Amino acid sequence: MAVKCEKLDRATEAEDECAGRLSRMKPTTAAGAAALIQYVIDDEICPEVEWHMAALKTAVAALNSI
Repeated sequence: MAVKCEKLDRATEAEDECAGRLSRMKPTTAAGAAALIQYVIDDEICPEVEWHMAALKTAVAALNSI
């Protein structure tokens, strides 16, 4: 059981790290910004989740510069 918990913890940490990196990638097209916004929505947007807000701010900045 401990091995399963450890694997789950590592997977969760990896997912969080990837989501954080994704949230900082600036989309270069409106379609890319829309995809980033949709990804946050599909993850059940939550203001307490740090990468959600970062991703939305990144998408807004990208749309403002297009």
